[in-house]
Amino acid sequence: MTASCIADWRQCDTFVLSELGSTSELIPAAHHDQNGVYIVLTHSCSVSILDFGKEPLVEYILARPITKKDNTYVGRNNRRILHLDLHGDGEAKPYGLLIHERGFFDRKGLDGISPTKGRLDEKSKELIIKWIASRYTAPAFPDEFNKRFKPYEKHIGEKFKKIGTSFTAAYIIVDPVDEELNAVTPYDVNILLSVEADIGSADYDRCEKIVEELKAILVNNNEIDFLGEKVSLLREDQITLAMIRGTKILLLDYLSERETPGGEFPAQT
Repeated sequence: MTASCIADWRQCDTFVLSELGSTSELIPAAHHDQNGVYIVLTHSCSVSILDFGKEPLVEYILARPITKKDNTYVGRNNRRILHLDLHGDGEAKPYGLLIHERGFFDRKGLDGISPTKGRLDEKSKELIIKWIASRYTAPAFPDEFNKRFKPYEKHIGEKFKKIGTSFTAAYIIVDPVDEELNAVTPYDVNILLSVEADIGSADYDRCEKIVEELKAILVNNNEIDFLGEKVSLLREDQITLAMIRGTKILLLDYLSERETPGGEFPAQT
């Protein structure tokens, strides 16, 4: 082990199981992966505090190596699985995270090892934290709306996947958001899809065509009103706070229930 101080640790710093030495028993056996990377989730102010009495535990999530990333699991498309790149040995390699492969252990276990910096870039760090947080902040809609919206989830999910890694989020407004409407009254819905600010013009044009395909599927619905410009696409630098105030992040259960690539977690290396 390399001597270090707990004060060196920050949120999203990483370590591998072998670095814990004999204290690896602090990690549950089900989360032991000699090829895996453990990402610290605890906030920087809490993981680095010198007083172990105030913050006795540290939270982590396990990232396991995978063969390749699946766009279905890139970004916040799926609430249970996340694929991203981790950097090491001069190259980026794909890893997969399962939302339930998280845990806590005695924070003193980190006080004798040095954190590994640089495995995650700033964008990936932000993504992981937002993905974890969405576990608790995922939107809830009326049962009647969910019933009407369910047949469209597969189509929307397929379009998200076609947009690919440039896609960053889908914001949705449902009106009314807290009422079970009768059968003849439609819900009014607006969906705003965002893509990376630096997306190239050719890729943006391609994404626009995909959104037009999505509109063709959604419009003229008697149960959900998607008419007009209620399905739109913008670069992130075109989106204002006013635009997304009152919206919710759209997370589709369909994306976590696909029969392919098969099983709960794609094949690992």
